[in-house]
Amino acid sequence: MLIEHYTYKPEEYDIEGLHKESRQLFIDVIGRWEKDFHSKHPAFHANYLFGNQSTMSLIDHCLSFEGTNLRCGMEMIDGEINLDANMEIETYSDIQTVYGIDSAVLPDDLPLLLIIDNSLSDGKILLKYIPDDDDDDKDRVNEPEPGSKMRVRG
Repeated sequence: MLIEHYTYKPEEYDIEGLHKESRQLFIDVIGRWEKDFHSKHPAFHANYLFGNQSTMSLIDHCLSFEGTNLRCGMEMIDGEINLDANMEIETYSDIQTVYGIDSAVLPDDLPLLLIIDNSLSDGKILLKYIPDDDDDDKDRVNEPEPGSKMRVRG
């Protein structure tokens, strides 16, 4: 597993997810961080983004999800990534979870998976590469099928 830490200042973004000075969308900043991750680890691409609920809300704003029942990010359950449990919970909720977004560097059929980790403070993001065969089961998850409702095309 590879991990890179990134920071931003939430107060510098408006309600639409635009940086107040540069007018750059927060989701584009994430793309820049993905490219940075790849430049540091040329053989790998970040396939997971970890952030707290306020980070996911900022991504929601970038994707114009206000007023809809769509929300970005899968919840960690007992500190673990569990796609099956999240999908089961979703069947009892009015909220539809967007589990991943298009990556700035991954091939078109591979999303950047969004994980809500409320142990991270506001303005902190982790980009991770977690291989499919990682021995640490708590960080494993099956990727959504290409074209499924679990991801959003940018």
